[in-house]
Amino acid sequence: MRTAQRIGRIPSKATQFGHDTMRSRLERDFAKHLYEAGEDYQYEPRVFGPKGRRYLPDFLVVGRSGRPTYIEVKPRADEVEAAKLKMSVIWDDEPDALLVVACAEGCVYHSAVRGGEWSSRTERWAHK
Repeated sequence: MRTAQRIGRIPSKATQFGHDTMRSRLERDFAKHLYEAGEDYQYEPRVFGPKGRRYLPDFLVVGRSGRPTYIEVKPRADEVEAAKLKMSVIWDDEPDALLVVACAEGCVYHSAVRGGEWSSRTERWAHK
C-alpha cells in the first residue's frame, strides 16, 4: 500500500475556519484570505457534472459584478492543468461563471470564462 509520504504528498488534515470544517489547511488558509479581503464565500457550494465526471469546487464567491466565481485551491503547479479540465464541467450549468485555480506554489491565480483563454496572475496569500 502506498502512503502519502511515499508519493511525495502531505496528507490533508481537516481543520475548522468559522463554521466550516475544511478538508485541508490549504483550504482554511485560502478561506482566511477571502475573509480578510472582505469576500463573502461558500465552501464546497455544490456538485457539478454527470455521474463519472462529478466535480465539487472548493469555493464560490459572488462579487460586486454578480458573476459567480468558482475557485479550486491546489498546493502544487503540476496539479493546475488537471484542475482546469475538471472545473470546465461547471460551465455546462453556469455558462457565465468565472473559474479560478489558485495555486499555492508561486501564489498564481489561473482564471477563465467560458470560451476564453486561461490567464494567470500572481497575488500573495499566506499558506502555512
